[in-house]
Amino acid sequence: MVDNDFHIQKEGNLFLGQPRNIIYIWRTGGIAQAVDMGNLNKINFNGYNVNPGDLYPEDTDSNDEINEQDRVVIGSTDPKFYGGFSSDFTWKGVTLNAVFTYSYGAKKISPFYDVAITSLGNYYASSMDLLDRWSPENTGAAFPRPIAGVSYTHYQANQTDLSVQNASFLRLSTLTLAYTFSSYNN
Repeated sequence: MVDNDFHIQKEGNLFLGQPRNIIYIWRTGGIAQAVDMGNLNKINFNGYNVNPGDLYPEDTDSNDEINEQDRVVIGSTDPKFYGGFSSDFTWKGVTLNAVFTYSYGAKKISPFYDVAITSLGNYYASSMDLLDRWSPENTGAAFPRPIAGVSYTHYQANQTDLSVQNASFLRLSTLTLAYTFSSYNN
């Protein structure tokens, strides 16, 4: 799928030799550190700023420019397999029935997770992952520095594989408790 500027979208694309519904996005190169800035300043990020604590995408084609050709297939929104199963347990006229559904292997881009790990505003609930965000004192953090109140001149988590989540699940779909009354003959 292509937008008005002829950019390939993150999801819903068809590529030869790839499964349907792939996720085509930048792979995270990491969180920029002060010691990395010499090498990162050589890369053309096409209008985006990269400062210590910011995410930056990997230059997959090693041409010192981040562009559409640096995006890679990260996974698929389609599961590898899915299904369901049920179980009945009966004891003294009481029956418990449980129906489960499952899906395994699908990936999903979470727009909510991006907001939860990068903003400090009052509009959204924050994630506990914010406790492990980058700061000058915590340079080995798993998540970038918060960017609330700045313009979109920095790479956001939802532009990289950092926001791709495992969408596998096991769900209890139905739970039924029944009692069978004994029949009386007159």
